[in-house]
Amino acid sequence: MTSEELDALWDYNAPDASRLRFEGVLETTEGPFRAEVLTQIARCYGLAGRFEDGHQTLDRALSESPDAVGQARISLERGRLVRSSGTEGSQTYFQTAEGQARNAEALFYEIDAIHMRALVEPDAEGLAQLGLVKAEASSDARYRRWRIALNSNVGWSYYERGDYQEALASFDQCLQAAVEWGDPVRINHAYWYKAHTLIALNQLSKAREMLEDLTYDPNCEPEVYEDLAEVLCQLQEFSAAREAAMHAPGHRFQTMSDEDVKYESFFRHLYLAPPSKRLPFSVNYAGPEDEIQEMIIKSWSDPLLHQRASRGQIGRALWFIRYEVNWTVEMYQAAKILFRETIERLASDALGHIGEPGDDFDSTLFMFWDSTGWYSDKSRPPDPERVGAFLDICRFCLNSEKASMQESALHGLGHNAEYSKTMREEIEQYLRRNRPARKELIAYAKKARRGMIE
Repeated sequence: MTSEELDALWDYNAPDASRLRFEGVLETTEGPFRAEVLTQIARCYGLAGRFEDGHQTLDRALSESPDAVGQARISLERGRLVRSSGTEGSQTYFQTAEGQARNAEALFYEIDAIHMRALVEPDAEGLAQLGLVKAEASSDARYRRWRIALNSNVGWSYYERGDYQEALASFDQCLQAAVEWGDPVRINHAYWYKAHTLIALNQLSKAREMLEDLTYDPNCEPEVYEDLAEVLCQLQEFSAAREAAMHAPGHRFQTMSDEDVKYESFFRHLYLAPPSKRLPFSVNYAGPEDEIQEMIIKSWSDPLLHQRASRGQIGRALWFIRYEVNWTVEMYQAAKILFRETIERLASDALGHIGEPGDDFDSTLFMFWDSTGWYSDKSRPPDPERVGAFLDICRFCLNSEKASMQESALHGLGHNAEYSKTMREEIEQYLRRNRPARKELIAYAKKARRGMIE
């Protein structure tokens, strides 16, 4: 039996059945090749999570006087066992296996070792490209099969650093290689990789079409349904999203109502999508304004908002809300919770009015009250409920230890000090208090008291 014939006995989805076949081969095998057979029995143990049995089997393989190829395969499978068990050091075995296979002129296992190195070492892309060069140079279909896994390695490297177009091109090469090899399982995997990347590119309709095609396979994997549920949520087909989620064990949509899934869609659009995908909001979220306001209020009232979205994501979302949504009294009431539970946690001490370095969140906090609407029409008295909620927030901010919180309140109050005695009195109280404040804030408060805020 040859190494190639031995490998042909594998069914990676049934490691126990594969192990029985390899054990049957071992009973009739003599000489150094026994070591190679034992390496595959060890791999079966690894896939079944029986790592100690796997290591003991490889120790046994070493006692069988392996040839050069057998030694390379022992190192390769030792590395796989170490990696699968979650312990450190697998890269050393893969590096050893690569050198041993090269010396043995065993190109297939040399590429295998390079592929495994790409999974555990920092230069994943470079290693995968090296393996691709070796696989492409071969006319042997078995060696060229490695283009499936290696293009997958390259694609995920691109994906993880946000180069989605490059990732899509690599996954397309992965798909072509899988089609050339004629492996239906790997074809479906590559097809899913492409669909998953199309989601990141916001090509939702195309991703949906590909994912729905994959669901016709009776062995369709849960990850496909997981992605399909997310796509349908973003397309605002909430009942269909929940139906897809039923095929993905543990998916959060399973326990949600359609209204909850709708809120999830809104939250993703507003807080989690990159700016280029979020604006204009009306394109991404087709809902009436009162519904949008209701869901903004829900998100602001969530004391765990700062855990669901990053500081930058919250800053960009709040910047959008300031300019694009008409503020209701209820929104002002929710803003009180937002400032207390979220903004206070995330605020820095960077002052925007003197140009101190900051980020999207700092910019939004500084300018937060510029476009919230209640004081824009100076010919009419402002709504008392809105003013009351605004003043409550300002008082909270002025008593914060965070300099940027104080600055935000002074900025909002200063826009109205010229027209409102109440606003001037709030600033006066800030200036009279005994608590220390940065000298820049004292100067800014004096300007705000005179309405000299831009």
